[in-house]
Amino acid sequence: MAVTEEPDVLQCINPATGVAYASHPATPADSVPHVVEDVRHAAVDWAASPPSARVAAIAAFLDDLARHGEGVAAAIGAATGKPPATCLDELLVVAMAGRHVVGHAAGWLAEEVRYDAIAPGRRAIVRRVPLGVVAVLGAYNFPFNLSLVPALSAAAAGNGVVIKVSEVVVGVGVAIESALAEWGGGALAPIIRVVHGGAAVGRALTDTVDHAVFVGSVRVGRAVAAAMAARGKGATLELGGKDPALVVDTDAAAIASAAAGVARGAFYNGGQMCVGIERCYVVAPAFDAFVDTLVKDVRTRVKAGHAPPPAPGAHPGGVDAFTYGPAICHRQLVHIEAAVTEAIAAGATLHTGGRRTLDGRCYEPTVLTLPSVEAAKGLKLMAEETFGPVLPIIPVPDEDAAVAAANDSPFGLGAYVWCSDLVRAEAIGRRLRCGGVVTNETVLQAVISSVPFGGVGISGLGRVGGREGCLGMTTTNTVIVGRGQTSVEKAWLANYSVKWRLLRAMYGGRWAAVGAIWETIRHGWAVFRRWWRGERTKGKSD
Repeated sequence: MAVTEEPDVLQCINPATGVAYASHPATPADSVPHVVEDVRHAAVDWAASPPSARVAAIAAFLDDLARHGEGVAAAIGAATGKPPATCLDELLVVAMAGRHVVGHAAGWLAEEVRYDAIAPGRRAIVRRVPLGVVAVLGAYNFPFNLSLVPALSAAAAGNGVVIKVSEVVVGVGVAIESALAEWGGGALAPIIRVVHGGAAVGRALTDTVDHAVFVGSVRVGRAVAAAMAARGKGATLELGGKDPALVVDTDAAAIASAAAGVARGAFYNGGQMCVGIERCYVVAPAFDAFVDTLVKDVRTRVKAGHAPPPAPGAHPGGVDAFTYGPAICHRQLVHIEAAVTEAIAAGATLHTGGRRTLDGRCYEPTVLTLPSVEAAKGLKLMAEETFGPVLPIIPVPDEDAAVAAANDSPFGLGAYVWCSDLVRAEAIGRRLRCGGVVTNETVLQAVISSVPFGGVGISGLGRVGGREGCLGMTTTNTVIVGRGQTSVEKAWLANYSVKWRLLRAMYGGRWAAVGAIWETIRHGWAVFRRWWRGERTKGKSD
């Protein structure tokens, strides 16, 4: 296989203009092990410090995020072409998730003491200990929050962290590195380092770290998992989705609400969102009205484009002129166009959009309909992650058919249900095979700080966010403290009859608890008497 040469200098290119606005040296791949070793060394004292001290350092970092974050938001805008308010969303997610970790990590990581009837007099201490050094391999669509949310969680758990932001948005990686050096007095800088580069730098990380968090494609995610598993290490993977929306209401007000919500979920960030809506199933009685309402909403409210950034020091202010900006990764446009072209050739109806705009750097908000689930089978638009502003809508006979169609995918990240009857909506949600379901709105499973986020199937492995995300960056260490076996225990441990009766009594049916007490007392007394007679006999013979 040919080895692709990677540049020594990475260009920071604004995807809305195609113009390079800065450059930054790439991290040599052969220096990555040294970076990891430096972090590993710094993490020894960090892990030994109490969780309260660790979260205090994170809190100080977050304090400065709130004071100075607009500079990072501007860096996100330059690297991604996003509208200013969408850039601020990334800072909000980091602030929310970080504050949740600060408020709860000490409790999550507290030692537990456990006891068991089979080992009386022993105390089992279950500790949560860090994994070591965690690599965070971030994606280009939300480069700030997809890098820092798991990084802060891993650091709170006592780990060192090395971040590699996608080379497509190297400017954000530089901004993160600067923030770590300056915010919170730079306390996190030795613990959370940033490296810059492409696949070679990523491979150098997976060859050296103790755990990897990867956000990106299924193909690369599997390679990351394989590389880590080959070394006996673990990985947390978020590999995208093909999230369905299910619309089961038929009255006009509910249809209007669902149409507006589905449009937001499909076109936010230009569809460059793992939990974006990529397919929509609507019960047949509501189908025509829903499509008409949604298409009107998209034509009226959803705007693709790019506004020049404000002058240095000026506040963006106001409401964004555009809903979303360019395709952050230009080659993604080719994939989007191929999926739409194939669907139209197969009989899909194009209602709006379907072409590039912004000098070919952006794709219009696009809505298509297909006549049935059967007609949609096998199309790229339905089987592969589009990662663009394209929404296919398909009629289904009823709720059961909608659930079946939604579950008929190897992906399983998120799903959305529009139903005004909340009891029914929850019941539908419980039938969907995915990591998170939201009713009557979108994206909440990815931004509520207290809940774990992740998928099933090829959408990934493990969880980030909330208690589960923090504890996923640890392993357990159990210390059992006791004085050793008593002579009574030694006697019954070698007695088949006693063991068999004890098993039946303690674990054999509805009276197991009562029987356990009785059998323990009765047979314990019998063992004691035998021991006592033996000791007395031994004493007399002595």
